[in-house]
Amino acid sequence: MNLKDLAVYARPEDSLNKVIESLSRLSTQVKHPGLVLVVNKENKLLGVFTDGDFRKAYSANIDFKSLISEFMTKQPITFEDTLSREELIKAINITIRESKRQKGWTRNIILLNKHGEVVNVIDFTELINDHQQIKYNIKIFGLGYVGITLAVSLAGKGNTVKGIDINQKLINQLNKGEPHVFEPGLSDLLNSSLKSGNISFSTSNNSNKSEIYIIAVGTPLNKFDKPELKALKNATNAIGKHLKNGDLVMLRSTVPPGTTRDVVIPILEELSSLKAGKDFFIAFTPERTIEGNAMKELKTLPQVIGGLTINCTRKASVFWSILTKSVVQLSSLEAAELVKLANNTYRDLSFAFANELALISDKFNINSFDLIHAANEGYPRNKIPFPSPGVGGYCLSKDPILYGCDPTGKSCVKTLGNIGRDVNIRASMYPIKVIERYSKIIKKDIKDFSILLIGIAFKGEPETSDIRGSVAVEIYNKLVPIARNVMTWDAVIDFKSLSSYGLNPIESIESNLDNVDAILILNNNHKNINWKSFLTSKNNRLIFDGWNLLEADEIEKIDCQSYATMGYITKD
Repeated sequence: MNLKDLAVYARPEDSLNKVIESLSRLSTQVKHPGLVLVVNKENKLLGVFTDGDFRKAYSANIDFKSLISEFMTKQPITFEDTLSREELIKAINITIRESKRQKGWTRNIILLNKHGEVVNVIDFTELINDHQQIKYNIKIFGLGYVGITLAVSLAGKGNTVKGIDINQKLINQLNKGEPHVFEPGLSDLLNSSLKSGNISFSTSNNSNKSEIYIIAVGTPLNKFDKPELKALKNATNAIGKHLKNGDLVMLRSTVPPGTTRDVVIPILEELSSLKAGKDFFIAFTPERTIEGNAMKELKTLPQVIGGLTINCTRKASVFWSILTKSVVQLSSLEAAELVKLANNTYRDLSFAFANELALISDKFNINSFDLIHAANEGYPRNKIPFPSPGVGGYCLSKDPILYGCDPTGKSCVKTLGNIGRDVNIRASMYPIKVIERYSKIIKKDIKDFSILLIGIAFKGEPETSDIRGSVAVEIYNKLVPIARNVMTWDAVIDFKSLSSYGLNPIESIESNLDNVDAILILNNNHKNINWKSFLTSKNNRLIFDGWNLLEADEIEKIDCQSYATMGYITKD
């Protein structure tokens, strides 16, 4: 294409009148009408002027004999013509987000060569539309909560996704369209992606057709509270055997800082005979979604990215732009690894402070929810979170410990994260302390107690069926040896599932409360609350309201019924 066909050209000595006349005359002859490129005699770009600038000049009663150089946007936003389409889109998005100067920004993307000459002008809308048509061939290793929600989300965008996991039973289940985790929207999108052929599941990585590899396997702690990286190394080995030039590898698993550089990259380089950052790309891109809202947050949360090199970061950034509009680029792999650990360790620590306050409140029989509400009321700084009977879940129960470890596990230093974990573990045993206290009040031995645990999932809002790291399960296991009968119920987890976990479920909450000595409400899912049943009692009964979901006064009005929460129990 002749460059003169792209837009209207002008010299800096041209008057506004001359430029406007050219805009009018050539509007139907150029690809980008309304855009004026002001260049010098060597055709280097000096500035731009648009029909919008003209309207502003007209409104301001500017003398149209004035030179265009006085009103053009100097130092306009431009990009190198050497960028790939993907790199260009990412560079544009970063510029739009970070530029404090919006003047001169239009949908017209100006590309310059190394001499500062205009090479091309691209319509931004057309560029994005073209990019959205690009489809990737992706393999995701590990189909737990993180892996399956990501796999289905990417397949829903038209990409070809193969999910890989060593659990054959899980693979069979997923290929039937039956997700193993509760997540709004997951089942429908899984089944539509299976029908379209965009997603499949297998136990093996037997081809090198993919150009994108994502590791989402679990990285648990062993019995010595050291990081266990066996699954991560196995996934890395499987990828390394098929890795080829230009491929992109991204870690989604939460790992100790330094793992990507010191563990993953050496394995990939040895098995592939390729050089990281030169022959293939690698980045750490942490998962930060919340269970129960993951399908939405994959599209709305900023994606943090740290690459081995700037090109690795750019490559990963372009990929993630197919899911989210917001990307945060960091300077290194380790910075990105620490972001996930920082998020979860800070959360766990903040909850630990509230729980420690609750444990101190217990000495004075103070309802810690009332105490914290009073502390926060009208106070503009540092809102204190509310306490809970422990902090569970797969991530918060281990990430504060990984936070202080190296990849080998040989150097795990004690941090605030460890201290916070200790507090939250003590808080998780508080409900048992309350039952012991209650048994003394009513003079009945715990071995004769029938106890119902309500809310078995590790959290209630957003609701989930996940029991990994569930405080309720820990409490159940502690109570079973010492109480006559311990039962469980959860509004999200069905009877069959609770049975498969060995947790003695009940069919209906309404028909199982009359002869229960204690009810422990252990997560904050409001679907678990049955007010009508809670306000009737024929015998002595304790209701431990671990999340302050009930009205203490209403419970205590009932004869023979006692109320307890974090820090407080009915005394008479």
